[in-house]
Amino acid sequence: MWHRVLPLMLGISFAAAAEVNAEGLLDHWFDDMLKNFGDTLATIDGASPDIFGEQEKATRIFAAPNQYPPKDYAAYGILAFRANASEADVAWHLDICKAYVSALPLSTPKSDKSKQMVTVWPVKTTVTANALNKPAATDVCKSAVENYDLDLAQKAIRSARLQGREIDGRGPFLLAWSPTDKIGSDQAVILIGDFSDATTYEENLAIMTRWAVDIESDPSIWDPQGFTAEKLRHKIKSIVDRYGSYIEKAFKVKAS
Repeated sequence: MWHRVLPLMLGISFAAAAEVNAEGLLDHWFDDMLKNFGDTLATIDGASPDIFGEQEKATRIFAAPNQYPPKDYAAYGILAFRANASEADVAWHLDICKAYVSALPLSTPKSDKSKQMVTVWPVKTTVTANALNKPAATDVCKSAVENYDLDLAQKAIRSARLQGREIDGRGPFLLAWSPTDKIGSDQAVILIGDFSDATTYEENLAIMTRWAVDIESDPSIWDPQGFTAEKLRHKIKSIVDRYGSYIEKAFKVKAS
Protein backbone atom coordinates (compact mmCIF):
# COMPACT_ATOMS: atom_id res chain seq x y z
CA MET A 1 0.00 0.00 0.00
CA TRP A 2 2.99 2.25 0.35
CA HIS A 3 4.05 1.71 -3.30
CA ARG A 4 5.35 4.90 -4.90
CA VAL A 5 4.22 7.02 -2.03
CA LEU A 6 5.58 8.61 1.04
CA PRO A 7 3.90 7.86 4.36
CA LEU A 8 3.05 10.55 6.81
CA MET A 9 4.77 12.67 9.34
CA LEU A 10 8.36 13.09 10.24
CA GLY A 11 9.96 14.49 13.34
CA ILE A 12 13.05 15.80 15.16
CA SER A 13 16.72 16.49 14.40
CA PHE A 14 18.50 16.28 11.02
CA ALA A 15 22.18 16.54 11.93
CA ALA A 16 23.50 17.04 8.40
CA ALA A 17 21.43 20.16 7.80
CA ALA A 18 23.18 23.53 7.94
CA GLU A 19 22.65 25.67 11.03
CA VAL A 20 20.36 28.59 10.32
CA ASN A 21 19.59 31.48 12.65
CA ALA A 22 16.00 30.91 13.82
CA GLU A 23 15.41 34.37 15.33
CA GLY A 24 12.14 35.74 14.06
CA LEU A 25 11.38 32.45 12.25
CA LEU A 26 7.72 32.27 13.13
CA ASP A 27 7.01 35.83 11.96
CA HIS A 28 8.73 35.06 8.66
CA TRP A 29 6.93 31.75 8.37
CA PHE A 30 3.48 33.26 8.89
CA ASP A 31 4.12 36.13 6.49
CA ASP A 32 5.14 33.64 3.83
CA MET A 33 2.29 31.22 4.47
CA LEU A 34 -0.38 33.90 4.62
CA LYS A 35 0.85 35.30 1.33
CA ASN A 36 0.78 31.94 -0.43
CA PHE A 37 -2.07 30.09 1.18
CA GLY A 38 -4.44 32.77 2.42
CA ASP A 39 -7.23 31.39 4.53
CA THR A 40 -5.64 27.97 5.00
CA LEU A 41 -4.09 29.01 8.30
CA ALA A 42 -7.24 30.73 9.49
CA THR A 43 -9.20 27.49 9.65
CA ILE A 44 -8.64 26.01 13.10
CA ASP A 45 -11.32 23.66 14.37
CA GLY A 46 -13.24 22.77 11.25
CA ALA A 47 -12.68 21.16 7.88
CA SER A 48 -9.63 22.62 6.12
CA PRO A 49 -9.74 23.98 2.58
CA ASP A 50 -8.42 21.62 -0.08
CA ILE A 51 -5.32 23.40 -1.33
CA PHE A 52 -3.98 20.45 -3.30
CA GLY A 53 -6.50 20.07 -6.11
CA GLU A 54 -6.56 16.69 -7.84
CA GLN A 55 -2.90 15.81 -7.26
CA GLU A 56 -1.69 13.45 -4.56
CA LYS A 57 -2.22 15.07 -1.20
CA ALA A 58 -2.01 14.79 2.54
CA THR A 59 -5.32 14.29 4.34
CA ARG A 60 -6.63 13.29 7.76
CA ILE A 61 -9.20 10.94 9.26
CA PHE A 62 -10.33 9.87 12.71
CA ALA A 63 -10.28 6.08 12.98
CA ALA A 64 -11.43 3.46 15.50
CA PRO A 65 -9.49 0.22 16.11
CA ASN A 66 -11.56 -1.69 13.53
CA GLN A 67 -10.83 1.07 10.97
CA TYR A 68 -7.05 0.99 11.41
CA PRO A 69 -5.01 0.68 9.34
CA PRO A 70 -7.20 2.60 6.89
CA LYS A 71 -7.93 0.84 3.61
CA ASP A 72 -7.42 1.96 0.01
CA TYR A 73 -5.20 4.95 0.82
CA ALA A 74 -1.87 5.42 -0.91
CA ALA A 75 -0.17 5.67 2.49
CA TYR A 76 -0.94 6.30 6.12
CA GLY A 77 0.59 7.42 9.39
CA ILE A 78 -0.62 7.82 12.96
CA LEU A 79 -0.46 10.60 15.54
CA ALA A 80 0.66 8.89 18.76
CA PHE A 81 0.50 10.49 22.20
CA ARG A 82 2.24 8.90 25.19
CA ALA A 83 -0.75 9.41 27.48
CA ASN A 84 -4.35 10.54 27.45
CA ALA A 85 -5.12 14.16 28.20
CA SER A 86 -5.36 15.13 31.85
CA GLU A 87 -6.75 18.25 33.49
CA ALA A 88 -3.20 19.61 33.61
CA ASP A 89 -2.43 19.25 29.89
CA VAL A 90 -5.75 19.09 28.06
CA ALA A 91 -5.11 22.52 26.50
CA TRP A 92 -1.88 21.20 24.97
CA HIS A 93 -3.69 18.19 23.49
CA LEU A 94 -6.31 20.52 22.04
CA ASP A 95 -3.62 22.71 20.45
CA ILE A 96 -2.06 19.67 18.76
CA CYS A 97 -5.46 18.61 17.46
CA LYS A 98 -6.26 22.09 16.16
CA ALA A 99 -2.97 22.18 14.26
CA TYR A 100 -3.71 18.73 12.84
CA VAL A 101 -7.21 19.75 11.71
CA SER A 102 -6.05 23.07 10.29
CA ALA A 103 -3.06 21.78 8.32
CA LEU A 104 -4.64 18.64 6.87
CA PRO A 105 -7.91 18.62 4.89
CA LEU A 106 -10.47 15.99 5.80
CA SER A 107 -10.62 12.90 3.61
CA THR A 108 -14.18 12.60 2.33
CA PRO A 109 -16.07 9.62 0.84
CA LYS A 110 -16.11 11.26 -2.59
CA SER A 111 -12.37 11.88 -2.72
CA ASP A 112 -9.93 9.49 -4.41
CA LYS A 113 -8.22 7.61 -1.57
CA SER A 114 -5.57 6.20 -3.89
CA LYS A 115 -4.13 9.69 -4.24
CA GLN A 116 -4.07 10.47 -0.53
CA MET A 117 -1.47 10.10 2.21
CA VAL A 118 -3.68 10.06 5.28
CA THR A 119 -2.77 10.75 8.91
CA VAL A 120 -4.89 8.98 11.51
CA TRP A 121 -6.03 10.44 14.81
CA PRO A 122 -7.09 7.26 16.68
CA VAL A 123 -10.36 7.27 18.64
CA LYS A 124 -12.05 4.58 20.73
CA THR A 125 -15.25 3.83 18.82
CA THR A 126 -16.58 3.67 15.28
CA VAL A 127 -19.49 5.89 16.28
CA THR A 128 -17.10 8.63 17.39
CA ALA A 129 -14.91 8.27 14.30
CA ASN A 130 -17.84 8.44 11.90
CA ALA A 131 -19.25 11.50 13.64
CA LEU A 132 -15.92 13.34 13.56
CA ASN A 133 -15.34 12.47 9.90
CA LYS A 134 -18.50 14.21 8.73
CA PRO A 135 -17.60 17.34 6.72
CA ALA A 136 -20.13 19.38 8.70
CA ALA A 137 -18.74 18.30 12.08
CA THR A 138 -17.85 21.17 14.41
CA ASP A 139 -15.79 21.39 17.59
CA VAL A 140 -14.15 18.12 16.59
CA CYS A 141 -11.09 18.50 18.78
CA LYS A 142 -12.95 18.41 22.08
CA SER A 143 -14.42 15.01 21.21
CA ALA A 144 -11.21 13.79 19.54
CA VAL A 145 -9.16 14.49 22.66
CA GLU A 146 -11.75 13.07 25.07
CA ASN A 147 -12.10 9.86 23.02
CA TYR A 148 -8.45 9.37 22.05
CA ASP A 149 -7.48 5.70 21.68
CA LEU A 150 -4.25 5.33 23.64
CA ASP A 151 -3.99 1.59 22.91
CA LEU A 152 -3.55 2.15 19.16
CA ALA A 153 -1.02 4.89 19.83
CA GLN A 154 1.03 2.72 22.18
CA LYS A 155 1.09 -0.13 19.65
CA ALA A 156 2.54 2.22 17.04
CA ILE A 157 5.22 3.45 19.45
CA ARG A 158 6.11 -0.13 20.41
CA SER A 159 6.44 -1.07 16.73
CA ALA A 160 8.97 1.73 16.25
CA ARG A 161 10.91 0.68 19.34
CA LEU A 162 11.02 -2.93 18.16
CA GLN A 163 13.12 -1.66 15.27
CA GLY A 164 15.57 -0.11 17.71
CA ARG A 165 14.35 3.46 17.22
CA GLU A 166 14.55 5.93 20.07
CA ILE A 167 11.20 7.49 20.91
CA ASP A 168 12.18 10.10 23.47
CA GLY A 169 10.52 13.27 24.69
CA ARG A 170 6.93 14.00 25.57
CA GLY A 171 5.72 13.79 21.97
CA PRO A 172 3.26 13.41 20.43
CA PHE A 173 4.83 11.46 17.59
CA LEU A 174 3.76 11.13 13.99
CA LEU A 175 4.94 7.70 12.91
CA ALA A 176 5.14 6.12 9.48
CA TRP A 177 7.00 3.28 7.81
CA SER A 178 7.91 2.43 4.24
CA PRO A 179 7.39 -0.04 2.77
CA THR A 180 4.49 -1.15 4.96
CA ASP A 181 5.11 -4.83 4.50
CA LYS A 182 8.44 -4.32 6.28
CA ILE A 183 6.97 -2.77 9.44
CA GLY A 184 8.71 -4.26 12.44
CA SER A 185 11.79 -5.29 10.44
CA ASP A 186 15.15 -3.60 10.02
CA GLN A 187 14.45 -3.13 6.30
CA ALA A 188 11.91 -0.34 6.76
CA VAL A 189 12.61 3.39 6.76
CA ILE A 190 10.83 5.11 9.65
CA LEU A 191 9.71 8.71 9.63
CA ILE A 192 9.31 10.10 13.12
CA GLY A 193 7.50 13.34 13.73
CA ASP A 194 8.33 14.61 17.22
CA PHE A 195 6.46 17.60 18.59
CA SER A 196 8.30 17.51 21.94
CA ASP A 197 10.00 20.87 21.39
CA ALA A 198 6.90 22.66 20.09
CA THR A 199 5.32 24.73 22.85
CA THR A 200 2.69 26.80 21.04
CA TYR A 201 -0.12 26.25 18.58
CA GLU A 202 1.79 28.27 15.99
CA GLU A 203 4.84 26.00 16.27
CA ASN A 204 2.72 22.86 15.99
CA LEU A 205 0.96 24.29 12.94
CA ALA A 206 4.27 25.23 11.32
CA ILE A 207 5.51 21.63 11.51
CA MET A 208 2.21 20.15 10.32
CA THR A 209 1.94 22.54 7.39
CA ARG A 210 5.52 22.11 6.23
CA TRP A 211 4.85 18.40 5.98
CA ALA A 212 1.61 18.81 4.05
CA VAL A 213 2.92 21.45 1.65
CA ASP A 214 6.60 20.61 1.14
CA ILE A 215 6.73 16.84 1.64
CA GLU A 216 3.38 15.26 0.83
CA SER A 217 2.65 17.40 -2.23
CA ASP A 218 6.05 16.69 -3.83
CA PRO A 219 5.96 13.38 -5.77
CA SER A 220 9.59 13.87 -6.84
CA ILE A 221 10.76 12.40 -3.53
CA TRP A 222 8.70 9.22 -3.85
CA ASP A 223 10.10 5.90 -4.98
CA PRO A 224 8.15 3.06 -6.63
CA GLN A 225 9.28 0.70 -3.87
CA GLY A 226 8.76 3.16 -1.02
CA PHE A 227 10.45 6.37 0.01
CA THR A 228 14.19 6.44 0.64
CA ALA A 229 16.13 8.07 3.45
CA GLU A 230 18.43 9.85 0.99
CA LYS A 231 15.63 11.63 -0.88
CA LEU A 232 13.92 12.60 2.35
CA ARG A 233 17.07 14.02 3.91
CA HIS A 234 17.70 16.12 0.82
CA LYS A 235 14.14 17.44 0.97
CA ILE A 236 14.35 18.15 4.71
CA LYS A 237 17.58 20.10 4.21
CA SER A 238 15.89 22.32 1.64
CA ILE A 239 13.09 23.02 4.12
CA VAL A 240 15.61 23.83 6.86
CA ASP A 241 17.52 26.15 4.54
CA ARG A 242 14.32 28.05 3.85
CA TYR A 243 12.66 28.13 7.25
CA GLY A 244 15.50 27.78 9.74
CA SER A 245 16.74 25.59 12.56
CA TYR A 246 13.44 25.46 14.43
CA ILE A 247 11.94 23.38 11.63
CA GLU A 248 15.10 21.25 11.64
CA LYS A 249 14.21 20.11 15.15
CA ALA A 250 10.88 18.83 13.88
CA PHE A 251 12.18 16.30 11.38
CA LYS A 252 14.20 13.10 11.44
CA VAL A 253 14.53 10.06 9.24
CA LYS A 254 15.58 6.71 10.60
CA ALA A 255 17.02 4.09 8.30
CA SER A 256 18.86 0.92 9.19
